Amino acid sequence: MQFLDETFPAGTLRVGPNQAYTTVAAAITAAQDGDTLLVQAGTYTDNFAAFAHQITLKAVGGMVVLEPA
Repeated sequence: MQFLDETFPAGTLRVGPNQAYTTVAAAITAAQDGDTLLVQAGTYTDNFAAFAHQITLKAVGGMVVLEPA
């Protein structure tokens, strides 16, 4: 069982058109340990190399393709 620090509870960041974040990279930058990124179906082209946190990526509504820029 894993416990997260209650001071910084895990959050959900939404990625896609008309969402809080339009790019996966922006959501990754804003994420904290334990957060979940809900990524709308589609292809995202960006620089994904800098993962500084333990996060979960979940596809929503179909396949998500991450292509490096």
